[in-house]
Amino acid sequence: MAKIQIQQTSAALQIASRFAKLQVNRSQKTQLTVKQNAAQMNLETQHPKIQIDQTECFASSGLKTPLRMADDFYQRSLSAGLEAISSIVEEGLRFLRIEEGGSPIRDMAAARGVYTKQISVQAMPSERPQITVEPGSVRVDWVPHSIDMSWDVMEADVEFIPHQVNVDMETDPSIEISVANED
Repeated sequence: MAKIQIQQTSAALQIASRFAKLQVNRSQKTQLTVKQNAAQMNLETQHPKIQIDQTECFASSGLKTPLRMADDFYQRSLSAGLEAISSIVEEGLRFLRIEEGGSPIRDMAAARGVYTKQISVQAMPSERPQITVEPGSVRVDWVPHSIDMSWDVMEADVEFIPHQVNVDMETDPSIEISVANED
C-alpha cells in the first residue's frame, strides 16, 4: 500500500528596522533682545490766584484816598449848593405871592429855626471786600511704559532620517509531497 508523505518547510523572514531620527544642528541659540522704555509723567501746575480789593471797605470806613476825598467833597458841596439855591428860589417865589396873605417872613423864620438831623447806626465797614479767585489747575501728560522686543532667529540645519523596515526572506516556504510504497 502506498503512503503519501507531506513535508513542509516554513518560511524564514529576517526583519531589520531603523528608528526615525531628527537631528538639529545650530551654530548659535536664538536671541531675544528686550529694550524697556520707562513711563514718564509730566506735571504742569498753575497755582490759584486770590485778589482782594478793599478800597470800598476803606472808603465806607472813612479811609479814603486824597482824590476820592476831593471827589466826595465836591459831590457834597454841589448837593448843598443846589439845595441852597432851591431854597432861595422857593423863598423868593413865596415873597412874590405876598399878596395872597399870611406872613411869609414868620413862616420862613419858623422853618429855619427847626433843624432836623437823621442819625443812623452802621456797622463798620459797611461794604464787603471784593474777592476774586482764579482757580488753579494741573495738567498731566503721561507717556506710558513700553517694551520693544526683537528676536534674532538663527539658521539651523535640520536633517530627518525616516523610519525604515527591511524585510528579507531567508528561506522560502515549501511543501514536498512524496508517495512511498510500503512493502
